[in-house]
Amino acid sequence: MRVDVSSGHRVVWFLTSSCRPCQAVWPRLGPVDVAITPSPSTESRRKVAALAPAGVEVVMSSDAWFRFEAGPAPWRVEILDGRIVGSGPGVAGVRPDRP
Repeated sequence: MRVDVSSGHRVVWFLTSSCRPCQAVWPRLGPVDVAITPSPSTESRRKVAALAPAGVEVVMSSDAWFRFEAGPAPWRVEILDGRIVGSGPGVAGVRPDRP
């Protein structure tokens, strides 16, 4: 699966279904957000489906987690027009400053 992050503003969230801080992030995801979880071999598809809001893109890929060099969940990477403009620990309801 590919997610287009080449134009516009996107926030990629690295989440799990079991981390306590992630529980506060899941319900706040919106149209600019993409959720990335570990692969289905280590993450429950059923639990992720129950947590993800309707319309939010979800990718279950440990490879993506490593390629983005994401830290511990929840972690966020802000992308603007295809460029990473910020990353760090994710905090529920808080968006990073925009350039």
